[in-house]
Amino acid sequence: MLDLSPPRPAESSRSPLRTLVAVDIVDFGRRCPDTASQRRVRRELYGTLRAALRLTGVPWATCDHEDRGDGVLIVAPPGVDPVPFLGRLGHGLAVVLRRHNGPAGDGDRLRLRVAVHHGDVERDAYGVFGSAAMFLFRLLDADAFREVLRTSGADLGLITSDSLHTDVVLRGGGPVPSSAYRRLWVSCKEVRDVRAWLWLPSGLVRGLNDR
Repeated sequence: MLDLSPPRPAESSRSPLRTLVAVDIVDFGRRCPDTASQRRVRRELYGTLRAALRLTGVPWATCDHEDRGDGVLIVAPPGVDPVPFLGRLGHGLAVVLRRHNGPAGDGDRLRLRVAVHHGDVERDAYGVFGSAAMFLFRLLDADAFREVLRTSGADLGLITSDSLHTDVVLRGGGPVPSSAYRRLWVSCKEVRDVRAWLWLPSGLVRGLNDR
């Protein structure tokens, strides 16, 4: 008898501790009502990420990445030191976005929400999964984070987990000092009132310590 059941996924595999980055385009649905505009903005997103990663010294081609329609999941290679990587990533994205958005009107600016976490990466035939990846996307989708981007008007917002802040940000290194981050309490689905850390370029994050 012909077996029409879906193919059985390969067993999951775990890699060493990795740095995970989730990126989402702010207001993608509103800005891109048709396929032509979606294609253009997605092309801008990928160009921005490639350019920013070059500035970190960790090229795009060395990373694992999964498309998410209006965003991307990036997993840095094993062995990448997260201390310089995180600071250079934030700085690199800010530089590339400033360059890209300089001549653009308000409605044409590319604006990004970025979440960064680290942990074990689980993988099967369908892609990356596991508690670290799930928590990363809870940070990215948290209402408090979305609200900061909405009210600040910033082109870039970067949020990190509390563990990454403790293990990486507070160790220093890179162009973004730990003093530039501000505490942000976030909730999303099963994640409730979790402390995270927020960075916006140009000090726009001031006054958000106790949110």
